[in-house]
Amino acid sequence: MILSRRQIRWLMVLAAAVAVGAVAAICIGPVNVPTSTALHAVGRMLAGTSDGARDALITQIRLPRILISILVGGGLSVAGAAMQAVFGNPLAEPGITGVSAGAAVIAAGLIVTGMVGATSWLLPVGAFVGALGATAIVQGVGYGRASRSTASLLLVGMALNSFLGAITAALIANAPDAENARSAMFWLNGDLTGRTMADVWMVVAPLMIGVSGVLFFARELNMLALGEATAQSAGVNVRLVSNLVLASAALATASGVAATGIIAFVGLVVPHLVRLVFGADHTFLLPASFLVGAIFLTSADTAARMIFNPVVLQTGTITSLIGAPFLLFLVLRKKDPMTVSYGPRTVLNELSVDLTPGRVHGLIGPNGAGKSTLVKAVLGLIAYEGSVTVSGRSLASMNPRQRARHLAYLAQETSSPADFTGRQLVEMGRYARQSRFAAMSSADERA
Repeated sequence: MILSRRQIRWLMVLAAAVAVGAVAAICIGPVNVPTSTALHAVGRMLAGTSDGARDALITQIRLPRILISILVGGGLSVAGAAMQAVFGNPLAEPGITGVSAGAAVIAAGLIVTGMVGATSWLLPVGAFVGALGATAIVQGVGYGRASRSTASLLLVGMALNSFLGAITAALIANAPDAENARSAMFWLNGDLTGRTMADVWMVVAPLMIGVSGVLFFARELNMLALGEATAQSAGVNVRLVSNLVLASAALATASGVAATGIIAFVGLVVPHLVRLVFGADHTFLLPASFLVGAIFLTSADTAARMIFNPVVLQTGTITSLIGAPFLLFLVLRKKDPMTVSYGPRTVLNELSVDLTPGRVHGLIGPNGAGKSTLVKAVLGLIAYEGSVTVSGRSLASMNPRQRARHLAYLAQETSSPADFTGRQLVEMGRYARQSRFAAMSSADERA
């Protein structure tokens, strides 16, 4: 990965924000702790001289919870960004390939049968194995078909999610003990309560291996964003890269779900936030998503503990309350591609393009490719299907005068009557910005 100095500076800022957020989360709670006291407690723990009784609140309760939130928030965010790139679907999220459903069915089975009381590590290990098992089924069935496409993988994942979801619901509905059923529902909603340093050590290695695997293919993910055909023609082994990226993302997701249960929307919301602010370059998007995801989940967990204090909400509840409106925003924000036809002949078919303000863009192509058609459609000179927005506002909602204030058009061939002066012709170009009886203003003169 090659990052610019500006990108490196932003990553340093985000890393500092993670550290500040972690310290704040350790200090904030039903019992607030001074920053110096919290830092000294952590320092004593690292030095092996921890005062168990005095430092227990920090080192045994809050610190493991914060470390888990950093790891899981970052891992789910990177996995979500990877899924969105591989599937070419902005609404893809880490559980789309059955990872979460696989973990859920094993976890629910262990909880409702009362087996989790036997040992503390049985539930997370069982959920981890279930998640990887579901991933293996999806990979095997999806790529075992003749088409061997990511679309097949997506469909198999959706089918497996539904199948395992039905089994999970049946296990909970028929639980012999109501308290066990309640515990299973609690796990399914995701929470960080009761996490220990043993959970941190169990999660960190597989999760970071999965994240590193995704980061390794950042350049290939940029190519996949251009389409599988383009990536393949540029030398990317699309099937191999997709397999390895999805396996790495599944490993990171399985590790996180095993530790916290199913925390929704982190892998969907965070990559989009980073993409909206910093762009879609995966060499920066992936590490930035990890850091922003860590901040997001740490903040959500702190909010879950403090909003209705002394009542503590589940962390997954807070992420869902934030993520659901954001998902609605993404759906409403989605642009309709442009299609232009002359009679039975389609000239532009589902064209989608974003132009960056402040830059010069050119249209290059042979005669008949649709360059002039695109310009005329944007100007509203010919009919089209789809949507065109300028500065966030739909052109369809503008009248011709308002549209002319955003767009200017100079035709290849124009007629200029000889009896108009050059100044008069220039003044005509200011028509959309002048009132009917006003003279040229100083702003018009400068323009």
